[in-house]
Amino acid sequence: MPTLVPVYSHRYLASDPALAPSPVFSVHQSDVIYYGDDLLDYVAREFGVPPLHPAATRTYVPFWSDLADGAENADL
Repeated sequence: MPTLVPVYSHRYLASDPALAPSPVFSVHQSDVIYYGDDLLDYVAREFGVPPLHPAATRTYVPFWSDLADGAENADL
């Protein structure tokens, strides 16, 4: 499970450079959701502007992507 690095408030990126570009996760207690497909997408959404370079696909981050996709404890 990759460690998350704080970006702002409860927004995080995966710390593993092999997973770049990492999606931005919003982690609040046990609630984990995607907040951006990558850092540029997150900043664009946060400031209400269109993304400069829309991501073609979202990078899979072990454990965190599973939680954001709705996996339950028994599934992990």
